[in-house]
Amino acid sequence: GRGGPGRWVPALGCSDAHREPQVVGHPQTVVRADDLTRRDVLAAVRAGRSYLAESSAVSLRFSAVDERGGHAGIGEVLRTGPDARVTVRIEASGAAADAVCRLLTDQGELRSGPAGRALTWRTTAAQSTYVRAEVRRPGSGGTPGAMVAMTNPLWLSARSSAG
Repeated sequence: GRGGPGRWVPALGCSDAHREPQVVGHPQTVVRADDLTRRDVLAAVRAGRSYLAESSAVSLRFSAVDERGGHAGIGEVLRTGPDARVTVRIEASGAAADAVCRLLTDQGELRSGPAGRALTWRTTAAQSTYVRAEVRRPGSGGTPGAMVAMTNPLWLSARSSAG
């Protein structure tokens, strides 16, 4: 709900290989943890500070910044004024040249563009509860193609000017 994620389950990319030609690590989960200890990695996974990617060749940078310099990354909450302008930015590297970046909110897909360039979009906490990003191969018939990478959401929380 508004003000943070509440109860939710973060997305993970998991591989399961039992024989040739199955490959371990396709897909995988990339985690932003404070340290490489088991405790810190699991805490980051539970908080959703991670994204899934089809392989180690794909890398994402995803963040939101408000007009006062407040910042949030994947799985984090940006507490800002309800009408403060928030700039969301996704950068993808390692995806195929024809891949597409998409920004999605509780209102659906609101922006897309080529994965080879940074994609930015502006919103407010009053307009969007969360934003998440996807990188996909081209689809057909107006439907998105196969997933290349996907972030967990970053959350936009409207706070009063007194808070």
